[in-house]
Amino acid sequence: GYDVELLTKEGKKMEGSLKSADENGFVVIVEEKQRIEGKKRPQKVEVEKHFTYDDVKWVKNIIDFK
Repeated sequence: GYDVELLTKEGKKMEGSLKSADENGFVVIVEEKQRIEGKKRPQKVEVEKHFTYDDVKWVKNIIDFK
């Protein structure tokens, strides 16, 4: 999907990949650091976040010239 940046109503800014969208809301895949048992440091894990359109102030498409 598209790389997007979004701002929630609570003021939390996130960056991730848009997985799917429908009339009720959308799903963004975000990388988060989580403690995994048996590891010394937190590892990056991909997490699916579900949002409704009312939960978000804005969503921007990230343009990358690679």
